Amino acid sequence: MTAAGPPADGDDFSRRLAALVAEPGEQVSIPVDGVPVPFTVWREADHWWAAAQHGGYGLFVEAKDLEPEALSLCRVLDIEPYLLGRRAQLRSARGEG
Repeated sequence: MTAAGPPADGDDFSRRLAALVAEPGEQVSIPVDGVPVPFTVWREADHWWAAAQHGGYGLFVEAKDLEPEALSLCRVLDIEPYLLGRRAQLRSARGEG
């Protein structure tokens, strides 16, 4: 399975979905808010995807250079501190203040 960015159109999405469903993947437990949740993981040479459902939500992760077993997810109630940090990082990279 190979994906490069978001689907170009509905046909591309359908093709990718069919390819994903055709591959069974492997089961890996990833903690979500401290609770082990079974994810289906699909691997490729240098990255992987994982999908699960938890608390009425669909969860999807795409990662590189990190094993699924090293991951732990948690609910973020206030995203502003993360946005402030990202903005500071961008300003620094641009040589601003």
